[in-house]
Amino acid sequence: MKSVDRLQQYLRGDLSEAELDEQTRELARAYFADADRKKKWGELLEDQPDWQAFRASLPPTDSTPAKPSQSSRWLWPAIAAGLLLLAALVYWLTRDPDTISRPQFVAEQLAQPHPYQNSRAVQANDADLRQRAAEDYQNADYAAAIVPWQKLYDAGDATTEDRFYLAQAHLYQKNYAAAIALYEEILALESRLYQREARWYLALAQLRVGQEAPARQQLEALSQQRGWKSTEADQLLQTWLE
Repeated sequence: MKSVDRLQQYLRGDLSEAELDEQTRELARAYFADADRKKKWGELLEDQPDWQAFRASLPPTDSTPAKPSQSSRWLWPAIAAGLLLLAALVYWLTRDPDTISRPQFVAEQLAQPHPYQNSRAVQANDADLRQRAAEDYQNADYAAAIVPWQKLYDAGDATTEDRFYLAQAHLYQKNYAAAIALYEEILALESRLYQREARWYLALAQLRVGQEAPARQQLEALSQQRGWKSTEADQLLQTWLE
């Protein structure tokens, strides 16, 4: 029979490379897709001496399937989870800024409030006000935080740090005009404290109210003076090149 002859040639290796590949695919299709053909090929093979000799040469196997170990059950899920996290990290680090709109980028930045960091020892007469303001700010109660910092500002006792966090509280309350005025005031001071921070958040506040030209100037200054938020400034500047 043609099928028997073909199998004998296959087992002896008398076929060309292309014919071997074709016959192997045929056997695979029969094995996985067609139960009747799988049975037919099996019966034909079992009748062939070459196949029987090949089967006899194989080492004995345990018919009882091995049980997966406890650790191996979690191996592939753990690998899959790790790959997903890696893919997310690569996407975040290499994403094209053109794939995110400027307002969306600004919203993402403002969704992460600037942490409060007290960099100076407070004086006895204003310790209570600063402590109240800092606690309210850290609790994300920005409306409450504005009150004591505003008292310090109105009394002329506000430091650069006080002005900056008062501006932040206004920013997160969406009091953009008040925040912008305070950031510009900080940038006009001789002190170098909070200069980069004020410039960055000034740009975000200006973008929120549609002041794109001055916001772009602040971002260009941050980009030229490499440091904190310069990478984010570069990404925002890229959105103007679309």
